[in-house]
Amino acid sequence: MVQQYQHVPLQDPRSVRVIRLDPASNRTEPLCCTLEEVSLDASPEYTALSYSWDAQKPSCPIGCRRGTLYITPNCVSALRQLRDEHGVQTLWIDSICIDQTSLEERSSQVALMGEIYKKAKEVIVWLGESDSSTKQAIQCLSDISQIGGEMDVESKERAMRLLFGLEAKSESEDPIGPLFRRSWFHRMWTIQEVTL
Repeated sequence: MVQQYQHVPLQDPRSVRVIRLDPASNRTEPLCCTLEEVSLDASPEYTALSYSWDAQKPSCPIGCRRGTLYITPNCVSALRQLRDEHGVQTLWIDSICIDQTSLEERSSQVALMGEIYKKAKEVIVWLGESDSSTKQAIQCLSDISQIGGEMDVESKERAMRLLFGLEAKSESEDPIGPLFRRSWFHRMWTIQEVTL
């Protein structure tokens, strides 16, 4: 019988946990990690992951040295995409690093979230698995970002029409809209995570 992972209580009010995600040579290998307590005052290096739980239940197992953690399918997708082939990834992910069974810990860690995101070396936003409409939206945003750079006149005009919404006659013709309809953009923490 697999033992469910039990978070060790944090020793210091300025501490957080980080996940050390083991490398794997392909995306299908089982996810394995360790959790480690670090002090925010020690300037730890980690990447923060911002993603949406999508009302999913933590039902997917991930091996953690002293047991099995259960995480959401969306978190599994993000970890499989972020996992490095050769080196350990150090991440802060709220659903894993905060003991979700402890109201006291959740309260104290939520109070630190602004600082957690601000001190991260980078924040990765996981919008979910890619699909054709997402790829099209990303390409349009890439085109728009090139407006000031070297771009042919036709591409520049198309990018300007996209930017100002002149290209779409209906919602189905809006190449960028599907991206912004993803659940991540409708979460409570979105502004805090990105701006910090």
